[in-house]
Amino acid sequence: MDRSWMNSNRLSIDYKEGVNKFIQFAFENLPNNNGRFYCPCMKCFNIPKLHFELIKSHLICHGVNQSYTKWIWHGESVTDPIASNTN
Repeated sequence: MDRSWMNSNRLSIDYKEGVNKFIQFAFENLPNNNGRFYCPCMKCFNIPKLHFELIKSHLICHGVNQSYTKWIWHGESVTDPIASNTN
């Protein structure tokens, strides 16, 4: 999944679309989650499990933790390669 949105301005359309795709990714890869995931924002650092609507709000208000590039707490396998953004 493209992670370039993580470096975009939090008020940009790219960032907001990236947040929505991130939430969708978590839903698809973490079955039986009841809409709650670890929050990867700069305030929470993947510690509390929050409802996805609150996570969206946190990601817009606080930004995403830039060091969280392997989304292991949101269903990404530890062995999956990260796709390159370079062509």
